[in-house]
Amino acid sequence: MVASFLIGMFIYWYEEPAQDEALSRLRKLKYVLKSKTVHKQMTEMTVETRQRDDNIAFVNELSGVVGVRDVMLVSYNGDYAP
Repeated sequence: MVASFLIGMFIYWYEEPAQDEALSRLRKLKYVLKSKTVHKQMTEMTVETRQRDDNIAFVNELSGVVGVRDVMLVSYNGDYAP
């Protein structure tokens, strides 16, 4: 049986004190940083990750970190152009 993979854009927002813990958990994934935006008290990071379809528990794990406001996983095929 061939494993099915989800390529997704993973976007999350966090407060500065949550940075170390959030990055520590993110390092467990293979990812490519796509963008990082720093607002006055919040940071938004967008990363691309490739996971098995049934292995998306990291979204809930990261959202449980104190100081992480929102976590979103969006399916992504690598092409934004029409």
